[in-house]
Amino acid sequence: MTRTSSIQSRVSWGLIAVSALIAFGLGGVAIFFNEQLEKTIMDTAINGQVAYVAAQGREMGSTVSIIEDAYRAYFVPHGEPNYTSVPDWIRQGIENQLEDVAHDGRIYEVSRRDVSGGSVFVATDVTAIEVSEANFMYAVLACAALLTLLAAYMSQRMARSMIRPLNDLANSVSQLTPSERGMRLEPDSSDRALSGITQTLNSYLAEMDAFVRREQHLSAMASHELRTPLAIVGGAVDVMLEREKNDAANAKTLQRIKDAVERMSGSIDALMLLSRLATAATDAFPPVPVHDVLQSQSDEAASLIGAKDIRLTIEAVEPLTIMTDEQLLGILIRNLLGNAIKYTHNGQIDIALTGGTLKISDTGCGLDIDNAQQLMEPHARGANVGHDGQGFGLYIAAEICRQFGWIMEFDLTDTGGTRVCVSFSASDGSTKSA
Repeated sequence: MTRTSSIQSRVSWGLIAVSALIAFGLGGVAIFFNEQLEKTIMDTAINGQVAYVAAQGREMGSTVSIIEDAYRAYFVPHGEPNYTSVPDWIRQGIENQLEDVAHDGRIYEVSRRDVSGGSVFVATDVTAIEVSEANFMYAVLACAALLTLLAAYMSQRMARSMIRPLNDLANSVSQLTPSERGMRLEPDSSDRALSGITQTLNSYLAEMDAFVRREQHLSAMASHELRTPLAIVGGAVDVMLEREKNDAANAKTLQRIKDAVERMSGSIDALMLLSRLATAATDAFPPVPVHDVLQSQSDEAASLIGAKDIRLTIEAVEPLTIMTDEQLLGILIRNLLGNAIKYTHNGQIDIALTGGTLKISDTGCGLDIDNAQQLMEPHARGANVGHDGQGFGLYIAAEICRQFGWIMEFDLTDTGGTRVCVSFSASDGSTKSA
């Protein structure tokens, strides 16, 4: 599962990380310089103690012991065996190369210096210094933590302030509705970069609106222009059918012309309706009984079978009422049935309306399921279809489904034919009748 994060959170966490690195880095530098300063002070103090004790020892020419609250110093002349005048805990600390030695509840820094005439052993009480050093380190870490928390708070506010114009632009873009024309984004004059992006998007939206208007106008104009000659052709065919009713061959040819005209008229009607629906609300349609429309279209489709040896059967029909345009629903069913009849030479076409889904199965030449989606694009056909035609009927059917939110799917039957399923329950407003 891919985790996503907003730009604001990424900017905020980035600022927090940088602030934490800076805070703790400065804390580490402060602790380092404190250690160096402490070492310098201790070296200076010990050197002074060594010089003072060595001077006393040379003057007296014997062992000298100086015990103060802050330190203990011993001068041992050359020749004294094993430095027996020096306390064991100091000698053992030096022999074990320990800088700090605990004694009587105190902490001493022990060292040995060889000087003229002997050796000087010094044990400096650093208990207070160690406590101060620990307190200083805790204080530095606490300050670094507080600075990090403050940085987190400030980072949130800074990130929110920095990203607010971009969030406003994203919210404005998310409110755009593809089906509505003329929508534009409000330019933000306070940010030069985002203002440029907004102007570019508005230019793109204006071009898209102009393109859609041109396409809708062209579709409507072409549909109106084609309806008149088709009506004339259809009327002429009716007259010729009446004249040639005694000539079976001519009547058959004229009937094929009449069927083609009716199919073309249906496609033009569908284009005109879809063009009008593109600019109108699709949620205020009357209830339409799907089972009645299916029965009517099935009866009409039977006349398209002609001389083909095809059995058209209705397996099961459950009453179903949906909110839609009755004419477009009829065109959808007519195109799907016409496609099944067209690509089935001899066999059977089964129709079922159950569970809010229309299923039309045929025993035709089948469909390449991998390319099924292409059937919902203009000028596309299944790879196994070898007949003429450009799949325009399926394209219109797909557009109707998209307009009303229905789902159309294709798969293969057990006999190698094609099954198309249209789920009406995928959209709102579908009800089963009693």
